[in-house]
Amino acid sequence: MPGELWQIQAALGELYLLTRQVEQAGEAFASAAMIIHELADRIQDEALQRGFLLAQQIHYVLER
Repeated sequence: MPGELWQIQAALGELYLLTRQVEQAGEAFASAAMIIHELADRIQDEALQRGFLLAQQIHYVLER
C-alpha cells in the first residue's frame, strides 16, 4: 500500500495547490516524501535506490 499511498498524497497536494491551500499542500507533499524515503530505504541495491529517487514522479514530489 505505501506504493499507492505516496501517489495519493502527492495528488492531494496538487489539489490543495489548485485551491490555494498552500499549508495543506505542503503537508500532503511532506507525507508523500516521507513515504517515498521509507520505500527507498527498503531498496538494498544503491543503484536501484538512486534510480528510484531520481524517477521523474518521485523527484517532483521530493522537490516540493
